Amino acid sequence: MENSTIEAVCSNLLYFEAFYPNHPELIINNYDPEDPGIYVSGNFDNVLLDDGLRHIYIDIDLTMLPFGSILVRSEFEFAQNGEQWDDLFTKEYVYPMVRLAFTESASTFYEQYELSQNKKANEIQIFDEVVHVIGNDIIEQYNTNRKPHDLENAEIKKAFGLECIQSTPTFVTIQGTFLIIDELIYNNPLFNRKHNRAALGHYIHESKYNTLKMKCLEITEHPVTLSYYDAIFFYICVECALQMLLGDKGDLMSDSLDAKGMVTEVRGLFIRHGSLLFDKLHQNISKTNASISDLETNRDWDNLFK
Repeated sequence: MENSTIEAVCSNLLYFEAFYPNHPELIINNYDPEDPGIYVSGNFDNVLLDDGLRHIYIDIDLTMLPFGSILVRSEFEFAQNGEQWDDLFTKEYVYPMVRLAFTESASTFYEQYELSQNKKANEIQIFDEVVHVIGNDIIEQYNTNRKPHDLENAEIKKAFGLECIQSTPTFVTIQGTFLIIDELIYNNPLFNRKHNRAALGHYIHESKYNTLKMKCLEITEHPVTLSYYDAIFFYICVECALQMLLGDKGDLMSDSLDAKGMVTEVRGLFIRHGSLLFDKLHQNISKTNASISDLETNRDWDNLFK
């Protein structure tokens, strides 16, 4: 079998923030003007599409002091009847993917920083050692966690879960859900976003969250069908968004949501339609013996998030 070409088919900016003087990240990391720091980490997700194509997403999280922070997703596609997951999650494939994703994240950082600040950031060096550390971690995560998890949940990954038709209630619920959670973990400086990303990760891995978000937001282009597996995670996201909007922290994000078009009237529609969909999701999902989440757990999102 001839090896597939390794190249990114697209990239998506998930988060960017330019730092201001005395930004919390500069204080936390003890920023030294004589020794500026660069911090890089990576996550991944992998999806087998209905047409047999295998997609691997590499998310590179990059912080460059004193300039800013960015999270960029690079997407890689492998042909039907080509390499299997075990073939792809090896150094031969993962190292080049991580290097390309790292390069894309750095390039996007330069662009975003210059656009927002009208000046250039320092050059980011892409070292083999960093690529290998991230790559090895991804391979380890795949072998010890993702592979056994996927085998355990193979049936519910194939089973039908939820059909999302194109309608105003669906648009409001899906777009509102991810807009609210993005406020908590990425966009709103009134929240402890780093803590909240970790808190969300107790129930849905950050990379899985972004994969689900990308899939669900396709509702603006066509109806979206979720497997039982994805429907469970969507259930968790809707629950989270509803609790946070209705709780004490809802007021903290109101101005930012207004600016993004989710004004008071739309938030009211989200609460109504989201609650109805949440009940429907719970009824459907509770009929399966899914093992990836305890659906009866009472998650106190308002207490989990800061």
